[in-house]
Amino acid sequence: MPNRPSWLTVGVLGLALTAATHLGTVAFKFGQQDTALAAQAARNQELSAERDRLYNVIGDWKKAYESQQSLLQAAQADVVRLRNDRCNPIYDQVYDLKQSINFPRRYGFNDADVANFHIMLQEFQRTLQACYQAK
Repeated sequence: MPNRPSWLTVGVLGLALTAATHLGTVAFKFGQQDTALAAQAARNQELSAERDRLYNVIGDWKKAYESQQSLLQAAQADVVRLRNDRCNPIYDQVYDLKQSINFPRRYGFNDADVANFHIMLQEFQRTLQACYQAK
């Protein structure tokens, strides 16, 4: 029986083969995980670069929005100013009529003129109110 290996030798060889197989499996899994980790790190770097690019785009949009808002506010102020400018001649007429009514003798007007001025003043005031209320 010299050619037959002993049970101890078979057990040790089986254990060694199991350990080698397990070690090979672990090394293979480690290689897969290392590759996956490298791929994820590259993807993470790509996503970080994309995020930074999007932050810059959002910043540019925010600046453009703020610029548009300031232009809009300036335009709205111009519209209000122009609307008021449109009403100023009517306001001047109302002011002149009030002066004529309050100081008729200074301007050489009689009582009949003052009565007519009252009627005209009411009409101009309604027109002025309509002018300021118009949008």
